[in-house]
Amino acid sequence: MTPPDDANRGFEELLAMLPLESQEAMRQLMASARPRPSLESISPAELGHLDSEDREIAVIDWVGRHLNSSSDAQLALESLPRGLQIFYLSFLVEAEVMNGGFNQFFWNSSSKYAPLIEHALVELGAAQASSIFREAWAVAISENACRPESGELSLEAFSASYDETQLDAFDASFCELAMKFPALRQNIVQANEPTFYLVPREG
Repeated sequence: MTPPDDANRGFEELLAMLPLESQEAMRQLMASARPRPSLESISPAELGHLDSEDREIAVIDWVGRHLNSSSDAQLALESLPRGLQIFYLSFLVEAEVMNGGFNQFFWNSSSKYAPLIEHALVELGAAQASSIFREAWAVAISENACRPESGELSLEAFSASYDETQLDAFDASFCELAMKFPALRQNIVQANEPTFYLVPREG
């Protein structure tokens, strides 16, 4: 699990990248937000008393803590039950693309999960979104040679990349389909499949 000091430091580093007025607005938003639910395990008993929004947040938070505690996040993800992998991967690509488009997804560390997402979306029940992702991934691969090494990435380089990439051609159609992802994820939970629930307690 990520230590609180490390999490706070990471949050402050992200804030520092924003204009001063945006930093203050974000701090006020965080101060007014209610505490997020936290799970000790993924089980019907623990998820049953949460509404759909809290359930999604709690599951994603649990997986995030699980991955952060591992030296190999991708291996840790692939070791989870398949239903839980699908839940997390579909949330990840939805959140990234809805926020900053495919360009953001492929520039961020989330891109390391790209090989897992196409099939996860098919199993989610979003085959059309999976096809769009596959096309976008091919474009991202072709453009990757023009990007700096990960250690040299900067906010300025990322912002400038939006003027050069062709990935934005896929954003609108994918986002329209991604609006259905939350309901599809709830179907996975409601199905009460062992492939989703059989997860040991942390630690």
